Amino acid sequence: MTSERRRLAHLDDLRTLLVAWVIGGHALLGYSAVGGWAFHEVRDVGYPPGVETVLVAILGPSGLFVIGLFFFVAGLFVAPAVARHGKVGYLRDRTLRLGLPWLLSAVLVWPASVWVAYRAAGRDVSFWWVLTHRHPLLDSGSLWFALVLLLFSVPVVLWGEGFTLRGGYLVVAVVLVALVSFVVRLWWPARSGQVADLHLWQWPQCLGLFVLGVAARRAGWEGHVPDRVRRLCGAATLATLLLLPVLALASGLRDVARDSGPYLGGWHWQALALAAVEAILVVLGSVWLVGLAERRIAWTGPRWTRWSRNAFAAFVIQGPVLMVLASALRPLPAPAWVKAPLVGAMAIVACWWIGGRLPFLAGDRPRARVEPVDHGGTGPAVVLVHGVGGSALDWALLVPELRPHAHVRTVDLHGDVHRSVAALARYLREETGPVTLVGNSMGALIGVEVAARHPELVRALVLLDPALPDAGRIVSSPATALLLALHGVPGLGERLRRRRRDRIGAEATARESLELGGVDPDSLPPDLLAQFVARVATRAETPGTDRAFLGTSRSLARRLARPRRYDAVMSAVSAPVVLVHGARDQLVPVAAARRTARRHPGWRYVELPDAGHLPHLQDPVAVGRIVADLLAGTPAPDGPDADGGGPFGPDRPTDTRETVGP
Repeated sequence: MTSERRRLAHLDDLRTLLVAWVIGGHALLGYSAVGGWAFHEVRDVGYPPGVETVLVAILGPSGLFVIGLFFFVAGLFVAPAVARHGKVGYLRDRTLRLGLPWLLSAVLVWPASVWVAYRAAGRDVSFWWVLTHRHPLLDSGSLWFALVLLLFSVPVVLWGEGFTLRGGYLVVAVVLVALVSFVVRLWWPARSGQVADLHLWQWPQCLGLFVLGVAARRAGWEGHVPDRVRRLCGAATLATLLLLPVLALASGLRDVARDSGPYLGGWHWQALALAAVEAILVVLGSVWLVGLAERRIAWTGPRWTRWSRNAFAAFVIQGPVLMVLASALRPLPAPAWVKAPLVGAMAIVACWWIGGRLPFLAGDRPRARVEPVDHGGTGPAVVLVHGVGGSALDWALLVPELRPHAHVRTVDLHGDVHRSVAALARYLREETGPVTLVGNSMGALIGVEVAARHPELVRALVLLDPALPDAGRIVSSPATALLLALHGVPGLGERLRRRRRDRIGAEATARESLELGGVDPDSLPPDLLAQFVARVATRAETPGTDRAFLGTSRSLARRLARPRRYDAVMSAVSAPVVLVHGARDQLVPVAAARRTARRHPGWRYVELPDAGHLPHLQDPVAVGRIVADLLAGTPAPDGPDADGGGPFGPDRPTDTRETVGP
């Protein structure tokens, strides 16, 4: 965990507790007369009046500010995320992380969950009826929150300007949230439904708290809420919570399900009073709870870290989990006050357990990290970038060939393609200055993107068997297509990879990997082969390694699935480029390299007839000579086929190809 994440761990812990509270609260509301969760439409038992009153007293106040608190915490994380990804990258990431789950929930997962509950209750309805006739249209369950957060993110991020939060601004925020909520509820009363279940009646607090969170980050409140502000907000929040039941009884509220109408909206003093109470709780209560979490919540350890990491996934999948569990318990002859807590407890455990096996939701996307190794040498700076699953070890045979000609560094990249590009560029800018990049496979693709986006950092580029789109190869190999598809399924791919490695052992796994790259393991120095085996064994004992590897592989596949974009990025590279490819590459066919060389006639193309996907391990002398000649500004050495002949057929480039023999 980085120092920044340790400093803000209390916010992750707070979100985790809130998600557990929301899941448990939805389980309880499913059996209430008040409603608030879809299962109440088909509930088999309900609470007695006394239990209902206690439930409203416990859950009611939290329902006024929990969602706003989520938006406040989300706002606290906007600035660093935008700084890492840029505005466009941030919005793209939010669209995938928030918009895609909402869409899947609205059109498939949530309607299917409601349909299951309806069928279990004996209602003869179809999935299509639930999707098209149940109100509101495009209901997504709890994921309306994700859609609204995505919609708010666009103007807040693109606007860019803002203010720094001060304690006195909170009073203004309370007044604004109260008044705007009252006005909005003249048209859309609380708990009303709109298309996509947008909760328009709750937008004033959601948007207000999101903007306050962004402003609080500028003031540094994510790490420390000023003590005086925290104490005053806490006193006001607790006083409001204590007075709330007294005010409710004094206003004549006895049965919430029956008497709540005037409080939900319209020209009623009760609606204005509720909006004011809600504003106090959501604005001041959110600030107080963040400050309280900073002082009181500091849980550590691998188990709690997993719970915190999986909180978003648990939130996303709570809908179907709750509906299935509640439906499964229908035959249980027990009162609602027994069933509801049982469903809640089971759902909390199930959501986190299932969420932990959905890495694309659990926040386990590889984080970019650069681990450089300086190998010394004399001459211009050269940085070597490995491919998927590789490391600095991959360059062990090439480094000695380059040291007489260059100052050589290798980098271990940890993270997906997008983040690795940003991390490598940051490393070059801060540590090395302009360099010659030498990349293999995914490392070559990363080198291309760095050179295109940051031309001032790259003097020249050597691409060793770069990852290139080649859909024809996959289509022509059904077995490979099936294997890749299975490994592409989050959770399943990790399990398949782990089981195979456990079955054949570290040495066989290392040999298999090298052979796939075209390397004869027995041709390597014995001590180097032993290091490859040790690398496999070490990674096997490191939690999350398979998940990180496949996450990176999936990010690479997404890049390659957009060949036109990739080619445009290649065309944007202004530095000199040498494309080196092994004619016997089993992973990226040589035909793909030849087509790429034809499309970029300004590049030098060198083909190694006897090499596969890892030419720097198979023929480090030839690769070293190519890089050294590039550094010296001279052409790569002529080979036996440099005159244009050779047995490579009509798919070869016409004037850029050179072949280097053994």
